Amino acid sequence: MVQKDGESRGAGEWGWLVLIYRTPATPSALRVRVWRRLRTLGAASLHDGVAMLPASEEAEEDFGWLAVEIRERGGEAHLLRAAPLDTAEERRIRRAIEPGQRARDRGR
Repeated sequence: MVQKDGESRGAGEWGWLVLIYRTPATPSALRVRVWRRLRTLGAASLHDGVAMLPASEEAEEDFGWLAVEIRERGGEAHLLRAAPLDTAEERRIRRAIEPGQRARDRGR
């Protein structure tokens, strides 16, 4: 695939995992637990119910278990791989995720 800025990205190069989720309104315990877990993982919250992590086996396992927990407790969760369409978007995503990643690394 050719990006708008002229750089190419192979079809297999998906650099991000995206968790799209919705928790039940009540009780709030699951919503709080999900928020805390995402914070611990260093995920970037793009919008309510949309979180991203750089793709890795560890991140896929972490998001996968969180998605299972959300579903088992009555919520909805979808886990996707994604790639920005251009390098400017990639930079915006990296800037959004850096604070969470630094906080996660300090906590280890």
